[in-house]
Amino acid sequence: MAPRKKLMSIEEARARLHTEIPDKLLNREKECEQITRFIHNALKVSTHGVDGGSDQSLYVSGVPGSGKTACVLKVVVEALTNIPFR
Repeated sequence: MAPRKKLMSIEEARARLHTEIPDKLLNREKECEQITRFIHNALKVSTHGVDGGSDQSLYVSGVPGSGKTACVLKVVVEALTNIPFR
């Protein structure tokens, strides 16, 4: 019987899966702008907060390591920090 592999802790898994959000994504300005427009249109942000929104999905594809997750996270974090909550 083969020896059992030691399972990693949740903290180790989190550290390995952590995605850093850079200040600027090189050569991804156009893609980030498209995602930004999609998010803002979906939320329909007004000066008084979120007053609507719509049920939409965004599909982002590309080769591994091309910045998909970083771009989406950057746009979402920026959107969340700019939405005035009541």
